[in-house]
Amino acid sequence: MWRETLEISIINQNRTVLDWNSKQLIKHNNQIEVFATRIIKNKKLRKVFVISIGSLMYCQTVLAKTDMTKINAGGYMILGIVQNVGYWIVILFGSLDIIKDLMQGDTKNVGKILMKYSFGYASLYLLPTMMDLIKSIFA
Repeated sequence: MWRETLEISIINQNRTVLDWNSKQLIKHNNQIEVFATRIIKNKKLRKVFVISIGSLMYCQTVLAKTDMTKINAGGYMILGIVQNVGYWIVILFGSLDIIKDLMQGDTKNVGKILMKYSFGYASLYLLPTMMDLIKSIFA
């Protein structure tokens, strides 16, 4: 009959501190019970223990991929869409504000409206350029 064995290892600073298998667990049953009751009674320790055990169940070897060309291409495509949508929003709302002020007979605010929407639209191009400049400074 095949039987699965349970092994528990406690590792501290890359050294194995304690190594248990299922036969030794029966011998150390009282110590495990004391340890478990301390964890159950302490609410903060119980949360840490549950999160630690839960995250250990999902641990996998993960290798980071450094090729960012697809992410950059997608980001630049989204940026282009935002800039094109911003272009039409600035033209539409800027025109509406200018027409609204002209209908009220106020021609002095037309320059302010033009500058406001021009700076708003320029920021859609200035922000990515500034981020690239910062990245090149700290790279």
